[in-house]
Amino acid sequence: MVTDDGKAIYLMTLFADNYGHGTPQLSVLNLDGGCAGKISYAPNAAAGLKKWADFKAMTLSSDGKSGFIAGLGQAKEVSAVYRFPLADNEKWEVFFGNPATAGKDNEHLGGASTGIADDGKGRLLISDYNNGRILVINETDGKYLAEFPATKPDFLNSNPKNGDLYVSSRKNDNAISVTKYTASADGKDYKAAYAANVPLQRSDTYSMAVDVNADKPVIWAGDRTGTLVRLEDLGDKFDTPQILSKGAFGGTAESYMAIAVDRQRQEVYARNGTGGGILVRYNESTDKIEQIILPGDAYGGGKGFEVMPHPDGNLYGLRWPYCFNKWDRNGKPLPWQEPVRPSEEEALFNSGKTTGDFPLKLSAETSFVPVGMTELPHTLGIRESDGHIFVLTFRVRGRNPKCLNEYLPSGKQVNTEPIIWYASDAVVGPRFDAQGNIYVAEIIKPKGWMPRELQEYFEQTGVKGLAGPAALATNMYGSIVKFTPRGGTFDFGNAFGGHLLDNPWDAKLGKLASPYSGEVKLPTDLRTIEGEYFAGSEMHPVKAVGAEWIHPGIEHVGMFACNCENTSFDVDPFGRVFYPNEHLYRVEVIDTAGNALTTIGGYGNAENRGPDSPIIDAKTGKVRPRLAEEKDLKSPFAKPEIAFAWLISVGVSDKYIYTGDSINRRMLKLKMTYAAEETCAIP
Repeated sequence: MVTDDGKAIYLMTLFADNYGHGTPQLSVLNLDGGCAGKISYAPNAAAGLKKWADFKAMTLSSDGKSGFIAGLGQAKEVSAVYRFPLADNEKWEVFFGNPATAGKDNEHLGGASTGIADDGKGRLLISDYNNGRILVINETDGKYLAEFPATKPDFLNSNPKNGDLYVSSRKNDNAISVTKYTASADGKDYKAAYAANVPLQRSDTYSMAVDVNADKPVIWAGDRTGTLVRLEDLGDKFDTPQILSKGAFGGTAESYMAIAVDRQRQEVYARNGTGGGILVRYNESTDKIEQIILPGDAYGGGKGFEVMPHPDGNLYGLRWPYCFNKWDRNGKPLPWQEPVRPSEEEALFNSGKTTGDFPLKLSAETSFVPVGMTELPHTLGIRESDGHIFVLTFRVRGRNPKCLNEYLPSGKQVNTEPIIWYASDAVVGPRFDAQGNIYVAEIIKPKGWMPRELQEYFEQTGVKGLAGPAALATNMYGSIVKFTPRGGTFDFGNAFGGHLLDNPWDAKLGKLASPYSGEVKLPTDLRTIEGEYFAGSEMHPVKAVGAEWIHPGIEHVGMFACNCENTSFDVDPFGRVFYPNEHLYRVEVIDTAGNALTTIGGYGNAENRGPDSPIIDAKTGKVRPRLAEEKDLKSPFAKPEIAFAWLISVGVSDKYIYTGDSINRRMLKLKMTYAAEETCAIP
C-alpha cells in the first residue's frame, strides 16, 4: 500500500522465529528502502489463532489517514477486516466482522477476506469468498451498506475516477477470470459489465493489481512461476491478454539453483521447482534444453535433491534425510554395487529419537549418507580426475558439524578418517581443481572484515563496525577456503556446539556431537589461519587448520534458521573460483592463489535485466524498445550489461560462465573473454 503522496510504502510480511512460525508484521518504508515509521504486529486475537499466519490484502482509506488489512490468519478463522491509523500504525482495531466467528449476515464474513478495495468516496469493498459476495461498507463506522453476488471473489481493485471495480477469481489450475463491475451513482449497486480469462501457470499462487493511471486501465496478473500477464480495459471490453513472461516447464519456480557443469559432455544442469526433483539440462554445442524429473515429489514437501553429473555419464545426488542415490542421465534410478549401510547406533541417531528401535530399510538404489537439509543439500562434489565422490556429512541429523568423506561410484566409502574433520552446518562444497586441491565455502571471515562497498555505506550513515544492520549484512558473508588434498579442519572452539547444535543426541554425545568416531588426527606441519564467525548473536574465534588461504566475499554462507536453499560456487581445472556476491549483485572471480581477478555484473530486476531486456513504458504500460541513452553504458541512464537480482548459483565450463538468478528466474550463459591472448598450434 502506497500513501497518496507517494512517500511511504506499507508492506505486510511475516516475522518468523527460527522454526518459521510467523506473525504478520506491518513495516513502513520510504522510497529509498529505509524505515519510515514503526513496525507493528497483528493483534493476538488474529495472529495467535495459528502459528502459520497469512494475510491477503491492504488498502488506503479515502481520506488517506487510515489503512485496512484483510485476510489475517487462516481462511476459516480470522473472519475480520482490521483498520489502523497511519499516524500510529500500532493501534489495530477490528473494522468489520468477528475474528473468531464466521457468518453470512450484515455483520459477519464467511472467513478471512481475500480482497479489499476503497472506492475513493468513503466506501470499502470487501470480498467475502466463502459466501460468494462482495460487501459495500461505510469506511467511517464499518456499517453495512449493500452487497452484490460474485463467484468466489479473490482480489479487488477499484478505480476511484469512475467507481469501476475489477474482481478476480480462480477459474482452474491454469487460469483466472477477471470481471469488470460498474457502480451506480451512489456507489452501492454494482453490475457485471464484461469478463476475460487470463492464462497463468499456477493460479493457486496468483496475485492481481490494476494501474488506473495508465491511458486505459491495465490489469496485471502474475504467479510464483514468473508468469506475468497484461490485460488492458478498452472501455467496452477487455483486450486480448498479453503474456509478457511465462515460466517454463509447466509451472516450476524456475530458480536455477545448484548449477553443475559436465565439462566432458559440455552440458549444464540446474535445479528448478521447490523440491529439487526437477532438473534442467542444457547442451552447449546444440543449445538443446531438456527437463529431467527425478522419482519422488518434484514440487516440494521436504524431499530435497542435490544432483551432479559424473564422468561416467550418470547422475549422483543427495536426498534428505540420509539418501545417497544415483540415476542414469534420464533420471532412472540405478543400484549401488557397494552401498553404505548404517550401524544400529547410526540408524537410531538418524531417526531423530533417543530410544527405541528404528531399523532403516534402504533399497539397493539408496546408500546411507546423512543429509542435513530438507530442501536442497549443498554438500556434494565430484573430483573429475578420478571420478571419486565427496560428501560433507555427519552421523547425527540436526544442526551439527560435518566432516568430508570420500566414496567410489560403486558406493563404497574410501576414507577411514575424515579429509576435513570439522565443518559447520553452513558449509558449501566441495569443489576441486585439476591438482585435487579442495575448495569449500565456510562461515569463517578475517577479523573485522566487511565488504569495502558496504563499509563505505555504513560509515556514511553513521553505523560503525559490526553492529546493527552492518552486522546483519556482513554476517551473510563467508569465505572461500582452499585446502590441499591432505585436508584439514575448522577449529570452532568450545562455543561451536553451544550455538550450532539442535539435536536430542547432543547431551549424549557431548556438545560437539562429533561427526565421526575418534580424535582429530592431523599432520603437525599444517598451516593455521585465524578468523572469526558469527553465531548466537556474537562473534567467535575460528581457525582453518590446513588451509592454504581464505578469501572472504561469498554471500549467503551463514548460520541461518534454515540453510536449505544455500548458494553454490564452482572451480575450474586451473583453480579459478567463481562465486556469487548477492548483496553486490555480481560474480566474483579469484585465482588459485586467492587473488581477486575480476567481478561481473550489476543490479537489474525483472523489467530491466540488461540492454536487451524489454522496458515497460510508465505512461502506457506497454512494452517499448530500449532508448539509446539506456543502451549507452557511459550514460547516467545506462543499465548493466549483465544484470542480477539474486545471484544464487554459479557454474563454469572451459568457455562459459553460467549464473542462476532466482528472482529474475533465469540462467545466463556468459562467454569468457580475456584482456590478452596468445595461441599456438599443437601438433
